[in-house]
Amino acid sequence: MDNRLQLPDPDIAIEIPDLAVVPLRNSILKMQSFSSILAQQRLAPELWEWRRFEYQHFYSAWVGIAFRFRACAEHSQAFSVLFERSRGDTNGLELYQEDEAIYGFFVKGLSALECFYYGLYALGALICTPTDRLSVLPHPEFPLLTPFDDKRLKLIVPKVTKEVIARCFPNSSLSVMIDLILKSAEYSSWSDIRNILAHRIGTVGRSMQMDLHNRPFAVRSWAGNILFTADLTSSYYAWLCQTLNAGLVAVDAFVTEHLN
Repeated sequence: MDNRLQLPDPDIAIEIPDLAVVPLRNSILKMQSFSSILAQQRLAPELWEWRRFEYQHFYSAWVGIAFRFRACAEHSQAFSVLFERSRGDTNGLELYQEDEAIYGFFVKGLSALECFYYGLYALGALICTPTDRLSVLPHPEFPLLTPFDDKRLKLIVPKVTKEVIARCFPNSSLSVMIDLILKSAEYSSWSDIRNILAHRIGTVGRSMQMDLHNRPFAVRSWAGNILFTADLTSSYYAWLCQTLNAGLVAVDAFVTEHLN
């Protein structure tokens, strides 16, 4: 698998292990080309500026997927190494390092998914808004993507993206996929743990679980009753990897279909 994300503007060249960067890069390049075509159509300045605004939000979210995913992988590896060594029987600096790893993993992993949905919202706005004539802006189906009200941008959350894509592209396999992700037990669990760790320490306050030889092999955190094991992050990571890669392939096909 080609895992090197390379983009010319701005200059990006970085390895993203385990991520399908080819369809991610393809979607960006196709939308860059689409934006260039719009510029050549000599659209009214205000319409062109709006198109550029929508593209910039798609681009930053799509690159955000890659960056957040790589950081998530690094936190997963760090946690597994720490926990494998201590089996939860730790304190002091190691306790801080373990908490930092688990916090970074769940926060940045969910951020990768939220970038995916945010980028889809911007992508939908770009595809749906007429390019051959002036129109009322923003598009009535994508009213939150506006440069005039930052508060609206905060409302572009996965549930909103799912609903608008379902309305605008009701027969799309992509619409079905992004709905299933949000309904999955893995997404729900990830969201719950992220919410816990964003508000309180997950590693302080724990009960040890021993094996038959009276050695610690897991701990249960007081914060949300989370069971910590050496493979905690790796199991969630496998789901995130599969989910994002399937999503990126689907979006690449979706872009190709709607720009042709």
